[in-house]
Amino acid sequence: FFIGFLCNFDNEYLIKEHPTETTNFYNLPSGKPRFGESIENALIRTFEANTTITLAKDDFEFQSLHLKTIKTSQGDVLFDDAFTIYSVTINKAQKEKMQLHKQVSWKSIKEIKKLSQRWPEIDICILKKDTNSYHSYEVKSDYILLR
Repeated sequence: FFIGFLCNFDNEYLIKEHPTETTNFYNLPSGKPRFGESIENALIRTFEANTTITLAKDDFEFQSLHLKTIKTSQGDVLFDDAFTIYSVTINKAQKEKMQLHKQVSWKSIKEIKKLSQRWPEIDICILKKDTNSYHSYEVKSDYILLR
């Protein structure tokens, strides 16, 4: 289970790069709640880990739940994933104060469209602007799980 953030300002979105040995994958900035941690505290902690900005729990608005099965190009199941996305609104001062995690960067729509290995959440939430609160799908990927 992951929590992720749809954060944009001035027509740019926060995108997180996941480098592997063979290719890079892209998704929304995200993290996992710790065992026993409330979702509200996990949202605050995880957003701060990605941006160095501390927000209040009311700054996070539930947007959607994504349930997906990741399969290899041969059809073997790699893993199942639940990803909950929260919208985050920031102002100019907050953006300027951010010190982004080394894998997180601001990207324009034009730059996002050029990312060849982007997770479906980027297409659904940013490019298609799909506001449905629930999505379930399969993804074919040769994503390498790191141990």
